[in-house]
Amino acid sequence: MVSAPEHLLALVGLGLLLGLGGRAVSDESLVLVVPLALAAGVGIARVAALASPDRYLLVLSLLAVGGLVAAALPIARSWLACLVVGAGGLHGVANGAALPPELSMAAFAAGVALAGFLLVVYAAELARRARAFWARTAVRAVGSWIAATGVLVLGMPR
Repeated sequence: MVSAPEHLLALVGLGLLLGLGGRAVSDESLVLVVPLALAAGVGIARVAALASPDRYLLVLSLLAVGGLVAAALPIARSWLACLVVGAGGLHGVANGAALPPELSMAAFAAGVALAGFLLVVYAAELARRARAFWARTAVRAVGSWIAATGVLVLGMPR
């Protein structure tokens, strides 16, 4: 379960970013870090009774991920790992803060982690298989749309 569109877009963007690296999804260990970071974020939000992160932090993750996909620049694995853990944890905390008290935290965290994993894997494989110039350009265009969505949300009144 992903509780808001900004979570969906950020996870799709992370998948596209991982897929642009050219490694097969089965060889990409960072794909497994996303559901772990999401589940940890849900747990941390629930146990520590955290409120949802500021909207601007979530939008910043859209801008960062979308901009990196659009730029298609090579990124060091250490920086990519930091981005995956940071964005995954941030969106996990936001989902955990939206968890109704009557729902089981374990089931909710498992659902968020599974949804995040599937979004990232499908997007990564789609980007990896984009070998033709026009297909890679289309992937980069989607990244720019993700970043543009972040810019539009920043301009909206609260």
